[in-house]
Amino acid sequence: MARHLFEECVHKKAQGVFANPNVFFYRRNVLGGAVFAPRSVDTTMTFALTHEIWSYGERMASLRRFVQALYDHTVPGGVWINSDVCGPDGRDRTVHLRLATTDGVNPPAPRADLAALPPGEVTAYVDALSTRARLDQFAVDYRFPFAYRPVDGADGVVELTLGAAMDFLTRKDYTDNWLSETQEQFCGLEYADWKSLLTDVGFEIA
Repeated sequence: MARHLFEECVHKKAQGVFANPNVFFYRRNVLGGAVFAPRSVDTTMTFALTHEIWSYGERMASLRRFVQALYDHTVPGGVWINSDVCGPDGRDRTVHLRLATTDGVNPPAPRADLAALPPGEVTAYVDALSTRARLDQFAVDYRFPFAYRPVDGADGVVELTLGAAMDFLTRKDYTDNWLSETQEQFCGLEYADWKSLLTDVGFEIA
């Protein structure tokens, strides 16, 4: 949580905004070790957090540390409810995407200088691109490996993995914060990977 948001939460609590007295706020580094005492939490809920740990940390190593910390602070019989994106099953299989070329402009090459532009100009530029051209721009700005190739003789069709396709499709319309969204990977893990990680740490999946 950003410092100013944390301070606002603490301020509202002091004002008596929260009727339930069992409301507390902590600002902690979830990868810096234990956040709560061992076996002290009945229910943990996380929202749109694990993909950021994966993206900005050391991927699986960081995510495993986080999941282990959650398991360690959970009481026997307690639960962790995680709401976040999940990669598609079989994310490494090859698929074809047919992307429109008539719904925007198609520059001869993607730009490599968007980070130097004001945010409004970035949004306007990406908004004006066709869906096919937006894929080319995504490949330039995306912080993770992103391989694809045009399919010969098929206008607007590209070949890539299912996981890469989903990472593009789930972000292609986030033009208001394009350069931020292209720093995160949504489809690093599919459901089978999550099951393996959670059970290896000690969780049981409901």
